Amino acid sequence: MFYYISDADKHPGRKVWMSELSSKNFIDYKNMSDFFSDKPVYDIDYMADEVFRNRHPINVKNVLDSPIDFYFPMYNIDLSRIELFSNRTTEQLKFEPGTSCTINSIEQYDVYDLIRAANAAQFVYDKPVKIGDYHYMDAAAWCPYLIDVPGIKGSKKIVIVTKSDNSFRRRLTYLFMGFVFPFLIGPFRSRHLPWHSYFQYGKKPWLIDRMSKEADVLHKYDSLITIKPRIKLGGQTDNSPETLRKNFMHGYDLIDEMEEEFIRFFKQ
Repeated sequence: MFYYISDADKHPGRKVWMSELSSKNFIDYKNMSDFFSDKPVYDIDYMADEVFRNRHPINVKNVLDSPIDFYFPMYNIDLSRIELFSNRTTEQLKFEPGTSCTINSIEQYDVYDLIRAANAAQFVYDKPVKIGDYHYMDAAAWCPYLIDVPGIKGSKKIVIVTKSDNSFRRRLTYLFMGFVFPFLIGPFRSRHLPWHSYFQYGKKPWLIDRMSKEADVLHKYDSLITIKPRIKLGGQTDNSPETLRKNFMHGYDLIDEMEEEFIRFFKQ
């Protein structure tokens, strides 16, 4: 997201996706098989500092000056709430007065720390990230879609990019991981997030269902379009260069297939 807003079609996202995500310096799924390991599956520190900061730095000025408004959520662990981070200053934000959302401008922070915190998720990183006075983590278990946010929910057109439907097997996996880990595994590890975040993770499929139903209501009024994979490429732990390339190209193929639908959607 930062790359696209910063450099548009010239962004290095494809190169990073193809070359870095397959590196064991970033992802090592062997650490997932050892539940009691204190090593992360995703080395977010390596990605944020070595890949982004040192090799492919983000043009933060372009992000702040972009005509595109963007918001991404993170969970404030200390205050137990979701907060939004935006490329707009508080004065520029267009949310209605009195909104309950807490919004922070990214210009106050190190963008690479924000990337680190936004990816600090359960089971793959398991470590909160301190930004300013507070500790943050990935907010996906609380807010998989941002359609609940004032200003976005009232938008005329909304595009949702998602992974897949919630199968029965997927629900069981979330329940098992979310409710078993805090009792049987987590207490034996020094690296972990707050216990309630794992319970929240276990409830995520049902939260996605609720928000999907809200999205369906919006879709009836021609204000929303959803993009999701039509085929499954590779397994859950397959991050080989070939699989990553196929997934990347599948995204482009989807957009090509939906071109006419997109044109109708935005003309309405």
